[in-house]
Amino acid sequence: MMVFFDVEASVDRGTISPRPTTAISRFNSVPGNLASLVLSADPAVRRRLEAATELAGWSICDVPKDGGDFDVVANHDYQLVIVDLVHPLGGDEATAERAAERIAGRPETLLVVCGREDSIDHEVWARCHGAFCHLSGNVSGDALVSLFNKARAAANRHTSRTVRCGA
Repeated sequence: MMVFFDVEASVDRGTISPRPTTAISRFNSVPGNLASLVLSADPAVRRRLEAATELAGWSICDVPKDGGDFDVVANHDYQLVIVDLVHPLGGDEATAERAAERIAGRPETLLVVCGREDSIDHEVWARCHGAFCHLSGNVSGDALVSLFNKARAAANRHTSRTVRCGA
């Protein structure tokens, strides 16, 4: 089950249908210009999520080997961070939550939380930390690709309004 917190879509029997919107020119830009990171200790879950993000046009970034590498990762800009609370990287859910909070604390980052099926705690945690979406249980296939397409559109809307002042 998917719970969207910040997306324009309607749900009909488990499928996601976008609401009619005006075309966003940046949405059709070259795939790979938005960086995503999947934080999951389960290789099968990580491959499934990375494949869906890649199909939606996200650039896949290298995952840290364990919780100790989160400091290095936190200093990079990601537009999408997917954190798996069921199979936390490093085996420690608290460390995974802290890393996700730190990375997703950036205003241009969308957070997707993968939680245990019917886990109220995981959904509450996702809502409290401003998650874009909470995935409950095993979600795959077209639903994931649709989710990451919506996330890409949201990231493009957000970054198009962002003014960057650099030195």
